[in-house]
Amino acid sequence: MAKEEFLKDDEQKSEEMMGEKYIICKDSYYQPVDKCVTYMEPTLIDYSILTSSQEANDELHKFKSALSSWGCFQLINHGIPTKLLDETKKVSRQFFGLPMEEKQKYAMLPNDTSGHGYQVGNVSHVTSPSSATNKVLDWNEGFSLALFPEHRRKPEFWPDFPPNFKDVFREYAARLETIFDALFKLVVQSLNVDEERFAKQYDKNRETNLRLNFYPKCEGLKQVLGLKPHADFSTMTLLLQDEEGLQVLKDEQWFMVPVIPNALFLNLGDPLEIMSNGIFKSAVHRVVTNTEKERLSVVAFWDSDRNKEIGPLDELITEDRPQIYQRVSLKEYIYTFLNYYQSGKRPINDFKV
Repeated sequence: MAKEEFLKDDEQKSEEMMGEKYIICKDSYYQPVDKCVTYMEPTLIDYSILTSSQEANDELHKFKSALSSWGCFQLINHGIPTKLLDETKKVSRQFFGLPMEEKQKYAMLPNDTSGHGYQVGNVSHVTSPSSATNKVLDWNEGFSLALFPEHRRKPEFWPDFPPNFKDVFREYAARLETIFDALFKLVVQSLNVDEERFAKQYDKNRETNLRLNFYPKCEGLKQVLGLKPHADFSTMTLLLQDEEGLQVLKDEQWFMVPVIPNALFLNLGDPLEIMSNGIFKSAVHRVVTNTEKERLSVVAFWDSDRNKEIGPLDELITEDRPQIYQRVSLKEYIYTFLNYYQSGKRPINDFKV
């Protein structure tokens, strides 16, 4: 299928296109999308209280409770101006509105693992060319950029249009990095572990990466997913969204994440569940399609040094809580994630003791 077909008007999308590359088989791991009927009761964490108020202890308790039960929460009063949030969404939509030939100038290179470029259908989530043949694609367009450390940024992948794209995302990235740093310290504090030793995972080689996702309207609502179920391989993820579609799995049930104006949705990835020895949970999530509305999300991933190992911290292994997970290099973990993404298997289960 030519990539240009993806962007045709809804009435022009053929059954052949839907059936061949995007439809999920009836015997698939993935549950039918219409089984989700419940809205997630949002846990609101007030960043301004958490970081600067005498009421921080109560907010920290909510913070730990949310990460221990759901692995996610809605972050409010985070300090990013509404104008910048709106501009971030605006320039993202303007980029996806460009002609396909213009977006293809920034196409992700084959077998690129550095996280730069534009793609359709999440085709990069595959470990070999042969497995791409039978791959069920996600119903989305994506555009990925490296943010930090700054030497990883590749200027040739930062688009010239919209004209203010670069300025907007430089400012947005700087704001996010401040929030990530503060949230990391709060994670350490809530786990009551040594910050210096924990921080060795997040030295100068730690990474922050960005992915813009655009989900067009889709007629095959029950058979097509915008993003398959998975938990992230980043330590923490912050997401800005404009429409519903994100769902979180808890106790074998899917919950719809509501859109709260100006809030950032935070979810933990598998590395933090491993390092906390299961105290904190990584959030398994997916994105469903919509027949009536397009959806945009701006997602930032905060990763540890990929050349290091992740494993439970010694002080979190006790007689009451024996070691749950093995130590593993983050590179190996990411490879396993990519290998399992199609099947829906959780890589974290491979590394249990």
